[in-house]
Amino acid sequence: EVSHSKAWGIHMQDGQGALTLENTSVSNNAWDGVCTTGETGTAFDVHVANSSFLNNGRSGLDLSDVTAAEITGNQFTGNGRTALSCSSPFDPVIRDNTFTDNYDAAYVRINGGSADFSGNSGSGNQRNAFGFNGSITETTTLPHLPGLVYRPRSVSVYAPLTVEAGTVFKPVYWMRLYDSFHVQGTATDPVVFTSYADDSYGGDTNGDGDASSPAPGDWRSLLVDGANATFDHTIIKYGGVDETWDPDYGNVSGVYSATLTFRNSEVSHSKAWGIHMQDGQGA
Repeated sequence: EVSHSKAWGIHMQDGQGALTLENTSVSNNAWDGVCTTGETGTAFDVHVANSSFLNNGRSGLDLSDVTAAEITGNQFTGNGRTALSCSSPFDPVIRDNTFTDNYDAAYVRINGGSADFSGNSGSGNQRNAFGFNGSITETTTLPHLPGLVYRPRSVSVYAPLTVEAGTVFKPVYWMRLYDSFHVQGTATDPVVFTSYADDSYGGDTNGDGDASSPAPGDWRSLLVDGANATFDHTIIKYGGVDETWDPDYGNVSGVYSATLTFRNSEVSHSKAWGIHMQDGQGA
């Protein structure tokens, strides 16, 4: 048990370190339950399993400068900020964790490889977002996360990416896809890309009740760059860019010989085009 610190429960800083936590309770610390930080060249290898992070003033885990992260089977409850924040791991494994009654659920900055987010779930969080950004360079499947929605920021995908039925995305900016993209919604469990302020899918993700409403241009675009993308039973709403200082994009944009296929889907409420294709020999 690590608890009741005036600052961090566990703090690691600088150098080439490693942290392993198993079956450990980290609770009631004034700042983060666990924090890693460092200057240029710092690299931590972090393995956390079957542990609990309860009622910490900031994050349960706030991990910066991480080269490897395996975080599995943990409970995050009642933390004052993003319960799990993890920056720069290659091939992150963030799996089978439960997020309950936190301010926000999770944020992961991916530094290449694949991403395993399977088995995570949430309930009662003020903001039920599982955020991620960075680059994916190996084949990845993004599963449905019960009680959570994905909140991608600026994501570049250089390998095949599959999205499972029932998954909800509320992007900040865009996802740029350089390899095959398969969105596998069903009639009963569509995949949805929509505004952070759209409470009709995935609940009240921004935690403001009825104070905000979705609007065209709330996020940028699914940008398919020279790749094949297939959308089955997919709803794509409230994206698009129409700005003098930024390239114009639709909810979905295909460039440089992209191939786009839509079946049983809806594309609506874009600030520019719903679907935009430009340049090359596409279909």
